[in-house]
Amino acid sequence: MINKEKLTELNNIYKTELLENTLPFWLEHSIDHQYGGYFSCLMRDGRVYDTDKFAWMLGRELWSLSKIYNEYGNDQRCLDGAKAGAVFLRKHAFTKEGDVYFSYKQNGEPLVHPYNIFSECFVCAGFAEYYRATGEEWSKELAIKLHERIQIRKKRPKGIWTKAVDDARAFSALNTIMIDFMLFIELKDIVPEYELMPILEENIHRFFKWHVDVPNNRILERAIPGGGYDFDHMEGRLLTPGHALETMWFLMKILHELGNTKLINTLAELMLHSINYGWDEQLGGIPVYKDALGLMGDKLEANQRHWWVHLESLSAMLLAYKLTRRQEFWEWFIRIHDYTFKHFPDEEYGEWYGYLDKYGNPEFTVKGSKFKTYYHLPRTLMCCERWLNDLYLSLPDTTV
Repeated sequence: MINKEKLTELNNIYKTELLENTLPFWLEHSIDHQYGGYFSCLMRDGRVYDTDKFAWMLGRELWSLSKIYNEYGNDQRCLDGAKAGAVFLRKHAFTKEGDVYFSYKQNGEPLVHPYNIFSECFVCAGFAEYYRATGEEWSKELAIKLHERIQIRKKRPKGIWTKAVDDARAFSALNTIMIDFMLFIELKDIVPEYELMPILEENIHRFFKWHVDVPNNRILERAIPGGGYDFDHMEGRLLTPGHALETMWFLMKILHELGNTKLINTLAELMLHSINYGWDEQLGGIPVYKDALGLMGDKLEANQRHWWVHLESLSAMLLAYKLTRRQEFWEWFIRIHDYTFKHFPDEEYGEWYGYLDKYGNPEFTVKGSKFKTYYHLPRTLMCCERWLNDLYLSLPDTTV
């Protein structure tokens, strides 16, 4: 049963987790007050275990602090923290070609070449949200230039650092579609619609025609361009439930804002199939990777439970319930919520563990790394808190 009391209880959980149990951890431990930017490699108690900085982590934390500032009362601490990241990136991020280095020494000296476009993607989103927080035109201009550069590079995102032989085995990657959906959301008030809409339409086509395994209603992480599947190889059989659900809730949000209810219902069905094949009925939780044929894959961490997978699944289930009011989505939201809040939060030091074994125990106790920062967690907490409030306002005072 869903009633206002339950929605209020859940809303308070998400808002408290955001503003009291996680944000203070990053404000205290992550900001580099000497050189600017952020440390992402943080021990369980917040101690820094590596002072190198990673561009996509910098862009993500810049986005998060700017977004919290914009959405939750203009907290000056968040704005100051956002400025530390924005100024560092403006000064150190770029090659002379306008690409973004992958990583830097603590002082901003570049360490690793821009060997894929994901650094650009998250720095772009970070600058866009920082612009909304400050109105500083340079950040808007850099977001626009980065988006242009991403569109040029995305067909060969690793550029000269691509390891595979050209055209030897071509795959379409789901993550590039997902990123374009994310950037549509983040840039729709900055980049003209006539530029964004063709990109959106192309990616919707690629998603439904190439990546949806129609007979089984599964979302393939790698698909043959133009349509078709390659199940003879591990890469072609790869399923990533977290990416599938993250991609779909991005698109569902976009379609809702555009008024396309038909495709929302199609996505809702695919979401249910994705969570049903993703969830481990025996042990609980969602494994990071699965194999389309149940065979051996090449991901040794496949059975781990990662923080981001469960967070994106929460966002997907709650948004789907909000837009369809189908009971199955609410039941899944509660089921994932119960597992996630039981296993991932660290009650002693704050913030969340990122990596659990298949039994739900921490595999590593670090709070940040070159792949984990303050991003998936605050985004899900903000989205769910907002959507729970929307549901509360939509209900009469009686139980429904």
